[in-house]
Amino acid sequence: MCGETKIPSSFEYIERAFESFYAEHPEALDERIREIGDDPKTLFVQIDSRVKTLVGQHVVQAAKVKKALFERVASRIRGRYDSLSTAELRTRVKAMFEPSQAELQPSFRDFERMDESTMRSMLEDADILRELERISRSESGE
Repeated sequence: MCGETKIPSSFEYIERAFESFYAEHPEALDERIREIGDDPKTLFVQIDSRVKTLVGQHVVQAAKVKKALFERVASRIRGRYDSLSTAELRTRVKAMFEPSQAELQPSFRDFERMDESTMRSMLEDADILRELERISRSESGE
């Protein structure tokens, strides 16, 4: 879900079938299109435009679904750390980077001066990312 947006397989199938048929019988298809009163080149441009529109609509819809998922997850997590003291926040943020993330520690040289809202945001953002990853894995069957 959170990965890359894929074009539906039905579009891919239609595109492959059309390309395969046209590659084998270009004159026959052009002739049949002229028989029904259309210009092949104009019709192909129209078909290409429509397919691109449909794919674009699919991509936009997929992005809307991802955004809605993010907003639902974020709304459940935001505020989760509001009641923690500065010391508790600092302890939890430090725990995020120890010991497996030791290479990230140099970027926190001014860690002791970090304000509460930044620490809360870091914790919430990490929780949101973990939850989105969990959802993605469960949707993909991992």
